[in-house]
Amino acid sequence: MCEICGGDMPAFYQIDQILFNRTQVDQFICSDCQHQFCPIDPKHVCLGCGKSADTLCDDCLQWQRYGKQLLNNQALYEYNTIMQTYFRTYKFEGGYHLKNIFCAEMSRALRGRRIIVPIPAAEDTLHERGFNQVEGLLSHVKYQQWLKVRWIQKDNQVKKNRRERLSTRQPFILQVTPEVVRSQEVMLVDDVYTTGRTLYHAADLLYANGVKNVCSITLAR
Repeated sequence: MCEICGGDMPAFYQIDQILFNRTQVDQFICSDCQHQFCPIDPKHVCLGCGKSADTLCDDCLQWQRYGKQLLNNQALYEYNTIMQTYFRTYKFEGGYHLKNIFCAEMSRALRGRRIIVPIPAAEDTLHERGFNQVEGLLSHVKYQQWLKVRWIQKDNQVKKNRRERLSTRQPFILQVTPEVVRSQEVMLVDDVYTTGRTLYHAADLLYANGVKNVCSITLAR
């Protein structure tokens, strides 16, 4: 059964699985759902946030007016209906194994990046969910845990509107000494770029501690 739409999935076996009794590769979603994920064309994106666009978007122009150095975020997929359903199943309905749908692709996108820092989860989120969904997507990647959330976040980001997201205070602290990060180039990783507020908070903290350059990658925008 497809874990996104609930429909039946026919079982397909490769010839080597039949001849050599190899285990069938796990399939979690049907081909119809797979085809609904919409990759973002890297040739036609906003160079600040990675959304499908032909110029720098209004959101990124606003970040520039705030004096921010743009993150040059690379987003792999549009945050469309099927992606929303995926994240609901993965993050909120215990579907940790669904990380495997995108793990390999995230690994390819991050190839050659020396310092990778995932956005951490708040303590209450980890307690409730049992895992950090960003770290799940990085199962095939070596990363550095330089950041942590400095308070137990009681209000879920998902429930906030745009204005509330943009007005959130700095949620992160550095859990290594500034000497470790100084003059480094860092790739932040998050699951979804919505307003960019979370990623810019993380970048602000890293820049304040001497990081040379910060950019980011997200599964969706």
